[in-house]
Amino acid sequence: MDEDRLTDLARLRARAEFAEWDAMLDYAIGLEAKYNAEEMTAFGRQANIASIALEIGVATGLSESQVHRRLTVAERVRERVPQTWAAFRAGRLDADRVTVISDAVDKLKREKSVTRLDGRVVAYASSHTVPELRRWLRLFIARVESDLMTERADDERSRRGVDVEQGEDGMS
Repeated sequence: MDEDRLTDLARLRARAEFAEWDAMLDYAIGLEAKYNAEEMTAFGRQANIASIALEIGVATGLSESQVHRRLTVAERVRERVPQTWAAFRAGRLDADRVTVISDAVDKLKREKSVTRLDGRVVAYASSHTVPELRRWLRLFIARVESDLMTERADDERSRRGVDVEQGEDGMS
């Protein structure tokens, strides 16, 4: 098997990931609009909307949290970084890279910075590994919004905490 064949297969996998994510997002948006248009109690509407991730999870074999994460990433990328979304559609970026880019978009405070990121990230992301992309994005954020680093650090500090989960075999 040659290198070109592997590249073709990776692009095919990325296009399949895009198709699944795009369909999941369209399905969720469509169902939410349907539930919002129907006459029902606020509680009934909320319960129906909350069940969307479960429905998608059953159809795809994913957990509700995996579905929520994918929907959040897909919506953010489709709405805020259209060049990145188009590269995902074309198979130039896979779901892992799109998720990392989405996380960076979420950290940026200025829309101008998001637009700037979208114009530059596809070229880098399509030719580098995910860890290299993460490093590049951290540096990009620090460079384009250097004046907001203290605010970002304060935000992170306010979300800091410790969780304890009960595990199996007496472990937590």
